[in-house]
Amino acid sequence: MALKLRFLHKIGIINCDSPDAFVKDVTHHFDIDALFPADSGPFQYDEWSRVNTDAGQRMNIVSKSCDRASFIKRFKPQLSEFKEHVNRVRNQYHAIQDLKANLPRNHMIVQMDFAENFNCKTADEVQSSYFNKCYVSLHPVVVYYKVNDTLHHKSVPNVTIPNAEYSGGYGGYVNLECIVDSTPNHTDVYWQKLSNGTVENIISPRINVYGATVSRPSLTFTRLTINDEGEYTCFAVNIAGTGKSNPTYLTVLGGDIIVNSSITSYTEIYGSQVTLRCSVTYETKNEPVHLFWNTFNSSGITATIYENDHVTLNNYSVTIPDKDGFRMNYYFLTITTVSFKDNGWYLCNFRDQVSWGYGQNIELEVIGGVPNVTMTNSEYSGVYGGYITLECIVDSTPNHTDVYWQHIYNGTMKNITSSSPNVVYGATVSEPSLSIHHITFNDDGQYICFAVNIVGTGESTPTSLTVLGGAIFQKCLLNYVPI
Repeated sequence: MALKLRFLHKIGIINCDSPDAFVKDVTHHFDIDALFPADSGPFQYDEWSRVNTDAGQRMNIVSKSCDRASFIKRFKPQLSEFKEHVNRVRNQYHAIQDLKANLPRNHMIVQMDFAENFNCKTADEVQSSYFNKCYVSLHPVVVYYKVNDTLHHKSVPNVTIPNAEYSGGYGGYVNLECIVDSTPNHTDVYWQKLSNGTVENIISPRINVYGATVSRPSLTFTRLTINDEGEYTCFAVNIAGTGKSNPTYLTVLGGDIIVNSSITSYTEIYGSQVTLRCSVTYETKNEPVHLFWNTFNSSGITATIYENDHVTLNNYSVTIPDKDGFRMNYYFLTITTVSFKDNGWYLCNFRDQVSWGYGQNIELEVIGGVPNVTMTNSEYSGVYGGYITLECIVDSTPNHTDVYWQHIYNGTMKNITSSSPNVVYGATVSEPSLSIHHITFNDDGQYICFAVNIVGTGESTPTSLTVLGGAIFQKCLLNYVPI
């Protein structure tokens, strides 16, 4: 009936712009025939009719044509039925409003609507259709209830994606925005991807993908691949049901970048030099190109590496003969003197005009430390005037460059080197042990062995030296005359 009234308004038969307004103006004494001029017609209009299809009968809009008398004959009974329908709707509306205002405690109102003729696709979310049907019916539902005399309602979330299409470069970043309006609050969010007829649910977290959560429903790709291309739909769930967005399509651009690191693990001694390498194959049509070195540690702290006194960056390029239009670049990162702060992972990142490329993580482990210095004995003893060796063992990575000793006697400390008095051998890099001759009581006390490398200075635990005996005095008698 609404289609007929719209048609009559279009051709100027009636002035009302809505079916409800027309019905309100029509009384029992209204002359329907007087609406239509005697010379009007034929009438060409649309109406809902049941038609035959391959899937059986269904309601569809069809175009019809008839003269004035035939149109009036059909219009009168339909108008009478439509008036009754409008009156029922009004009564239902007032009744539901009254019921909402006076809803008893622990009661609820369930209001359902009916929609039909939705085309069912293979990947459609709706699962309530029969297997041999091509169409499904949807039943929107709203639940009303009261909390502390305040009326609340629940319905499935309203989910929208602002853009019908998104695009991003291979290896790059893109954010598929999803907006959820839900009463009551939604409790779950997920996405579906349709690609080559295959449907995949996307639930956070995933590698290089985050979002798809209640607090952050949008879906963000931090490193796009060709496999990410496809059609995406956002879903939100609350106690009333599941709402979904219209689909959006993600296109991934580029993707012909190959980044390779032939060596992915380095173990280097503190203070040495190391060179990290990576190669990149790319299409020359996407030049200019840029390469970035990044480093990150176990705490996830990332930094971009720039050339300085500690680091040099070099590269050279070659054209690939058997791959027309492609080029290979070699990149080198040299750390001239590695230290423990260089420990971590390194990543070679490449970018052309369209895409991003990423190499494997390269691990650099710097080994070494201050020398480990030990004494074989905690105590030594020697005879006054004699010879003794205090043994010292040095284990050093990187190699130690200096050795010296300390002597502590009667609260006084002095350093001993290979050139000190009474030292006949040792206290050197090649022979760290200390050999002393003509020992005296002044050599009593504690001794500590020290070794130095580029990292720092290591020391042994103290050892003690006790000098035994004493000085021997000889007296010569002159002018002695035997009796």
